[in-house]
Amino acid sequence: MQEKDGKVTIVVTEDVPLIIKSSKSRTQYDVVELDTGGYIEIHLPCTFKIGQLIGDESDFGAANANPWGRDIIITGDRGKNGARGRDGEAGGAGTAGERGGDGGDAPDVTIEIGELKRNLNVLNVGGRGGDGGKGGDGGNGRDGDGSAGGAGGDGGNGGNSGNGGNGGKVVIKCQKMNDYQIIGECKQAPCGNAGAGGRGGAGGSGKPPGAGGKSGSNGVLGLSGEKGTIDINP
Repeated sequence: MQEKDGKVTIVVTEDVPLIIKSSKSRTQYDVVELDTGGYIEIHLPCTFKIGQLIGDESDFGAANANPWGRDIIITGDRGKNGARGRDGEAGGAGTAGERGGDGGDAPDVTIEIGELKRNLNVLNVGGRGGDGGKGGDGGNGRDGDGSAGGAGGDGGNGGNSGNGGNGGKVVIKCQKMNDYQIIGECKQAPCGNAGAGGRGGAGGSGKPPGAGGKSGSNGVLGLSGEKGTIDINP
């Protein structure tokens, strides 16, 4: 970030994106330069003000090279992944994997731009749900000493995945478009991956050998988040 002649300018690149995630984050800039691959993420409710938006771009905006494929992203936090279940002791059952956390809702944001000197792509999407934890493996059965082997423990069930977060309400206002375009897109945030069931433990050796444990069931997928809205120059 640079300050010259009383104007605050920031150059945003793919390696150094602008992430607005704290109440202490600056939300007003005189000039924002978006280099190819540069992007801005907004995670909290605010009015984000840009005096002039400039920078390199392809036909669909500068952000094609970054993971989002967009210039400005309003989004929620990703849900926490569930912990793996504990493995069973000898002949014991594994415990279930933990449920993944829900993704955070995208915030309500107003973006105010004085002058646009490039096309702009904006995405509004909640946070992805967390993955369910894998179920713990069942413990192997004890070996029989001239007798029947012990049964293997059942595997724990996989954890359910977290739900995707909902999109927010986004308003974009631009005073001077200069024949450039603002393209807004709202997507449903996906749920996380369901946790896999744990492996059943092997039966212990003996006469007869012990039965193997059953594998745990896979977790259940969560729900996708609801789409938000984007209003451009309402």
